[in-house]
Amino acid sequence: TFHETGKAIVAPLYRGVQGNPVLFAAAVFPELRALTGDRGARSVVEKDPARVALVSFDLAMPADLDTFEDYERLRPPVNPV
Repeated sequence: TFHETGKAIVAPLYRGVQGNPVLFAAAVFPELRALTGDRGARSVVEKDPARVALVSFDLAMPADLDTFEDYERLRPPVNPV
């Protein structure tokens, strides 16, 4: 979709809800680097919807993992052999 559409941003839609991961073209990197504080990349995605290609999935949105603790919480237990 990224190369087919020529859009600078490609984002998934999980049952109609925009989620992650989002693919950004190199041309968008300066905007991402300019973000300050706790502002996420969502503001860059929402800034100009015409440059965003959306890919629909009939799946539940995957869990958002921001920290190692998030990963640990969702990781299946390891059973020693």
